[in-house]
Amino acid sequence: SLDDQNNDIYSNSWGPPDGHKTWAYSVTGPGPITVAAFESDFSTGRNGYGNVISWAGGNGGTANDNSNYDGYANARQTIAVGAIGNDGIQSSYSESGANILVVAHSNGGTLGIHTADIPGNAGYTAGDFTSNFGGTSSACPLVSGVSALILDVDPTLTARDVMGILANSARKNDASDSSWSTNGAGHEISHKYGFGAADAHAAVTLAANWTKLQTESSFGTSISSPGTAIPDNGAPVTDTI
Repeated sequence: SLDDQNNDIYSNSWGPPDGHKTWAYSVTGPGPITVAAFESDFSTGRNGYGNVISWAGGNGGTANDNSNYDGYANARQTIAVGAIGNDGIQSSYSESGANILVVAHSNGGTLGIHTADIPGNAGYTAGDFTSNFGGTSSACPLVSGVSALILDVDPTLTARDVMGILANSARKNDASDSSWSTNGAGHEISHKYGFGAADAHAAVTLAANWTKLQTESSFGTSISSPGTAIPDNGAPVTDTI
């Protein structure tokens, strides 16, 4: 959250270890100081409009890891980004999860991402550029770039507005995949792809005519403590609030 009045977007291509099957490694989240930073950025950053915080969804897909286990990528203040190849299909390493908002192109098909590299032999390839960059760490900054274009259209859009614009302008990719369904708001959504592939042109077009979201509201109720024992090998215990 350093300098959160001048930095509009925080792009995070990092997170907990990917692909671990034990709870000690796979269920990892931010501590109280980082949570406080998320909350501060989201509510008071960028002169009160909120900082946009994008996050790599994770590269543990081949080990059946799930992005929901990542407490950074599933934080309500962050935009979790998955990866697709140039064929529009989920990259094998890209983790699925209910927290994935959108996906963006990365490696995993027949092409990688061309980008600047660490000079010399220290980077992905020998030289100053690479054509082999990939992972959700590559997809995440692409969505950060689309978010920057959105804010360029209207700097007074809130972080929640940016989330809404990304979701409503995303392009349905891999349309025949069985993971797609229609949610209660009538949007097509997938645990592999979120609302679909980020579409810069559609997002900028929508941002120009976007009706800003209302102030966030919250609902609370008393905590239920049934205090009922859960029997071994028996019927489940239910409690209704």
